[in-house]
Amino acid sequence: MNKTISALLVLSMLFVTACSNSSLPEPPVVETPMPTSNGTPVTAEPDNASDTELSKAREALFEQIRNNPGIQVALIMEDGDMQFEHSIYLESVKLNINSCTKSVMSILIGIAIDKGYIEGVDTKIITYFPELEHDQDSRKREITIRHLLTFTTGFDWPEWGEWRGIPDHLYYSENWVDFILNRPMDYAPGEQSAYNTGSSHLLSAILQKASGTTTSSFATEHLFSPLGIEDVIWPQDPQGINTGGHGMKMYPADAMKIGLLYLHNGRYDGIQIVSEDWVNESTKRHSRIVQGDRGYGLHWWVEDRPDIPYFYALGGGGQFILIAPEVNTVAVFISSLNMGNDYDLPRSYFEAFINDN
Repeated sequence: MNKTISALLVLSMLFVTACSNSSLPEPPVVETPMPTSNGTPVTAEPDNASDTELSKAREALFEQIRNNPGIQVALIMEDGDMQFEHSIYLESVKLNINSCTKSVMSILIGIAIDKGYIEGVDTKIITYFPELEHDQDSRKREITIRHLLTFTTGFDWPEWGEWRGIPDHLYYSENWVDFILNRPMDYAPGEQSAYNTGSSHLLSAILQKASGTTTSSFATEHLFSPLGIEDVIWPQDPQGINTGGHGMKMYPADAMKIGLLYLHNGRYDGIQIVSEDWVNESTKRHSRIVQGDRGYGLHWWVEDRPDIPYFYALGGGGQFILIAPEVNTVAVFISSLNMGNDYDLPRSYFEAFINDN
């Protein structure tokens, strides 16, 4: 009898020991926001029925993103944790963010104003382009940096009309700045808005004149290096001016850093890179882009809806950096979507995600 009891005790101890050495599978932990190839979402285990429904809704959303062949990379970060990563690439690659370059340009103008290189947004551009003094249209002499940032210069610029979204007339010209400044005026500055990549390029030309260095060098010193961004490709025009409105290539994880910078009011890793005042001013509505009927800040798009407002950088083909401060969420999408309604799909995905909060 005693031998039987002893044997049972030994078996019980072995069973308890085996159970204590086993562990439940941990949810994956993402240490850095680098895209992966499998698109596995990082989600916490649901605590109750409500969380279970939220988890199911998000998983359905993530599956929809994965199954869209036009989405090359998608990163969604919430409360400092990467909730979703998807990439069609087996390793991280630099990708063209297209007109998201414009929002990077806005940050650089803000830094230049913070540091005293540029007096302010109401500085007239004739300060940097004195040749306008001799232009027959005096309205050009009233254009300010603010007008460039809000696309309200008044220039005849049918980028989202006759030019079908691509200003090839600019790109094939021998001197981009001259081409822009020589365009006729449709309106007085501030009267009407029109999407204008030329305005963005003038901002880059102004920054180079004001800082005495190239826009890319200024960006490396004052923006990219503080963010830990080390490898950016930024083309130039024939005169050596970095393209202010398009063409920048960077890693998607670095685009996420741009979003996090603005989520945290211009601070990153304890450093105030651009002033909080500039972040607030540049991401509130200043104009309405007639083509598309959307709110526009200072080279940031603004969706000031009553429930969860957000703002974003937008590039042709579905490139997005989206920031919703109220729900502490940033998303990056790199896409190859059609320039019809499809290119706006990433914004719909982002809205679906933040609406589930």
